[in-house]
Formats: sequence, C-alpha cells, structure tokens
Amino acid sequence: MQTVIPISFTVREMADARGFRSQRQLAAKAGVDRATMSQLYRDQLKMISKATMAKLCKALECTPGDLMRVSSPVVAA
Repeated sequence: MQTVIPISFTVREMADARGFRSQRQLAAKAGVDRATMSQLYRDQLKMISKATMAKLCKALECTPGDLMRVSSPVVAA
C-alpha cells in the first residue's frame, strides 16, 4: 500500500479574490499558455514547472503555497 497526499490547485479561487474576470485575463498577465491556465482552473494539471508557478505568483502577488491545497493523506491499494 502507498500513502498519497492529494494536492489541488486553488488558482481559480486566488484569481477571483484578486479581481481577475477570466482565465484569459490571468493567462495574459502571467504569460502562461491558455491551455495550461484552463487545466489549472479545472484542477486537472498533473505537473507544473517552477517557471509557470513563478509567473502565476508574480501575477497574483502570492506565494506557491497560496496556489495549492493539501488534503489529508490517503492510503491507496
């Protein structure tokens, strides 16, 4: 058995709190591909590069920890 720590992205919530009206607006401000932004908004991105995380943090004026939510560990069979 393996312990998995679920991590989800909170980019949509952070963008809403910062007044961004759309994915497109945040993608343009951050310089991030719109397809990547769409996956982030839907919490479907499996990996994120440090460069992309840095761009998002700069655009949203936050830290990497602000863009992720860590849930309780789950034991997977």
